[in-house]
Amino acid sequence: MTISKDEKKIALALGKTIIKDHKKISEIVIYQKNRDGKFELEKLRDIEFTDACHHFVFNNKNSQELLFFTSHELFKLDYLDEGKDREVVYTLENSLSDTPIFGVFSKDQSKFMVTSHMDILYVDMNQKNPAKREIDFDHRENISAIQNILANDTHFFILANKKDHKLGYYLFSIEIDNPEKEAVYYINWNNKLDIGNVDMQFLHEKQKDGTVADCIVVSYKCIGINTFNVFVIDINTKLIKYWHESYQLWESPIKGFLLNTNDFLILSKTGINLLALGEKPSRIVKDVDGLDRMIHSLGMCNFLKIEPTNHLLFACQFYEDRQICIQEQYEDHEQQTHYDDIYRVKIHEPTLRELMFMQSVYACKTQSDVSNLVDKQPNPSIFFKVFLELGVKSMMPYLAFDSNSIKHLLSSKNEAYFTNKFPLFYKNEDGQTAIDQALDMNQIRSINLMINYICKYQDNYVYSHLFEHNLVELINKGVEMLNLFNSNIFNRTFDFDEWPATNADTTKQLAPYNKSIFKLRFEYPAVFRKIWKIDDEKSNQAD
Repeated sequence: MTISKDEKKIALALGKTIIKDHKKISEIVIYQKNRDGKFELEKLRDIEFTDACHHFVFNNKNSQELLFFTSHELFKLDYLDEGKDREVVYTLENSLSDTPIFGVFSKDQSKFMVTSHMDILYVDMNQKNPAKREIDFDHRENISAIQNILANDTHFFILANKKDHKLGYYLFSIEIDNPEKEAVYYINWNNKLDIGNVDMQFLHEKQKDGTVADCIVVSYKCIGINTFNVFVIDINTKLIKYWHESYQLWESPIKGFLLNTNDFLILSKTGINLLALGEKPSRIVKDVDGLDRMIHSLGMCNFLKIEPTNHLLFACQFYEDRQICIQEQYEDHEQQTHYDDIYRVKIHEPTLRELMFMQSVYACKTQSDVSNLVDKQPNPSIFFKVFLELGVKSMMPYLAFDSNSIKHLLSSKNEAYFTNKFPLFYKNEDGQTAIDQALDMNQIRSINLMINYICKYQDNYVYSHLFEHNLVELINKGVEMLNLFNSNIFNRTFDFDEWPATNADTTKQLAPYNKSIFKLRFEYPAVFRKIWKIDDEKSNQAD
């Protein structure tokens, strides 16, 4: 589908899919907006362009004309005048090896990129220098298996499935007015997997501070692991913001659409799914059975991030094992993209009994009523489960005011229900934790139990942020801190390829570091500047 520049016309290509997912156009249909603002049929025309790309656009200078790509030329067609033959606009000097599958223009339609499955060609029709008029990017970037292409006012964005003959996920951009400039890679991920049914759209997300973030929404299905993935990638930071992963058979077709409400609609043989992208309030929608469902936006979980550079992976391949994984994205010395897990939160679906119990807790009139209700439960699992209905929290923060409840839940007799796979304590949307709430109520015994639990089951440096703003108050109020200070939460031994394994200087040294803990792997030259400079000079002399 394509839309005219004045947004008064819509054109569709009709045809069929032939071998190897190639598409053959047999008809084009054009709709025009009437005075009432509704679209009505303007023209239905049979065409016989077996060599034309199924992606075409309106001519900005004349909305009565359509621009088509073939493997060797760009031509225009007056769709209303059936007696008029197609007219060649530009002949490619470097013909594509196959029928094009995508073609996009710059805003003024003087430049374009056209791709086949194996080729991608940049063309500047106004370039007077023949040597610079066309650039073969599949040769320059050594990419193939082109999956989709997109353009804004300044850049072309290309997604390929192969680079250096290796399967993966490769998203990069080319500057429209300066194509000879080095390509910028957003994702350079050699994951050895085929992808298909790829769609790309632009998302303009309004932030809480009033600014607008320009993002790319990329969706595709993946072979082998049978998933459908939706990525929201920030164009400015070049980092993933959200990544949603759901179940999808490779053999079954699927299509993703970005709506003007910034909701992402997914159509497949199993039905319709809806994702609310960005940061939006929760709202009610109706499901296939006409029942009310609460839909939560992906951005509502941003409070789970420890650093702004983190992103959220919603691993929803299996409904009974839905997890929100906080990850950090980075590039190694070969510019390959990697993702490190920080921690995971498992989402549970509340049963009717569990919903009634939550209501019972709120109905309690006294603190002793709450304690008795907690103590009478056959097992503590309900208190450790995380529910969307509670704001992606468990019941622990709500019970932190009651030392008897915390003592019962964290007692050694419940160890069978404790796990180090999913954290029990993490920051909530208000930036507080159960520890902070217990601290406000001076529940020192509860805090000691919580810290002992964290030291045993969350013994990892990523949870040091839980004590970022309350450490002094914890010490002043006499909380037992020895185990915490001796744990891995405040002590970390790391081994990064970016740091030297040995050094001629064996003197023990201390150095300050006040940046993101997740960027430490790249900070050796800054942390130990003097030593690095000496070693770097020696290395240059040796070369």
